[in-house]
Amino acid sequence: MIALSIYLMIAAYLLGKLEDGPHSPQSVFICLAWLPAALIYLSALLADKTLGDHPER
Repeated sequence: MIALSIYLMIAAYLLGKLEDGPHSPQSVFICLAWLPAALIYLSALLADKTLGDHPER
């Protein structure tokens, strides 16, 4: 989770450093770089909800 947080912070920093505008090729690359991180986060969230501790069962 720490590595994911660092990855997202670096991507946000790079996105903030862009000077060409939001539709430049660099911003598209950074948005694509966010995609694996978002998928990892959502799959971990789903796994926690489905496989996590359920004391009522």
